[in-house]
Amino acid sequence: MDDTNGINDPAERIAAPLRASERLPTGFEDRLLHRIRSEAAEIAQRKTQRPRSWWTTPRAITRAPIVSFAMAAGFTALVALSTLAVTQTRQIAPAFSPVFSRKTDTVHVVRFIYHDATARQIAVVGDFNGWGATEFPLSVNDNGVWTAMIALPAGAYEYAFVVDRDQWAADPAALSSRDEFGTPTSRVNVGVVDYNASE
Repeated sequence: MDDTNGINDPAERIAAPLRASERLPTGFEDRLLHRIRSEAAEIAQRKTQRPRSWWTTPRAITRAPIVSFAMAAGFTALVALSTLAVTQTRQIAPAFSPVFSRKTDTVHVVRFIYHDATARQIAVVGDFNGWGATEFPLSVNDNGVWTAMIALPAGAYEYAFVVDRDQWAADPAALSSRDEFGTPTSRVNVGVVDYNASE
């Protein structure tokens, strides 16, 4: 079947208008170039108004291979020293008290009581505080009863009372003994059963 233009193929009918040349309006090229120039000028103006900071400006860094090697060696040495320091810190136990190196979730409050109506000051010392006489002072009531409440993890502790800074005394209400220097000490079991105390 013939059409009025003499084109029988449907594909040819579609392609023919696409192949036809198109004329641009007068002054189109001038307007296009003007638009491109104005947008380029706006971009350049924005760059000059807000300069990029030193931190965000891309830079090319060049260095000799020996410098890169030295930096890598320094970083490796730093990591090795840090690991060594952490390992040594974990191996060091407290010198004064093995109590605080124990891992426990429960803390018990222990009440220490001593009676002395003539004393001016009393403190409790033991392996739970490095035998320091100033850390746990006792308070006194009108009847000369001295008391202190101390939170301790479960364990067995040696302790004594220091009366007026120079006189050591054992707890008369607890299991007591003397050390190799003849100093009286007492023992308290916190949160554990002492099977040796009944023997």
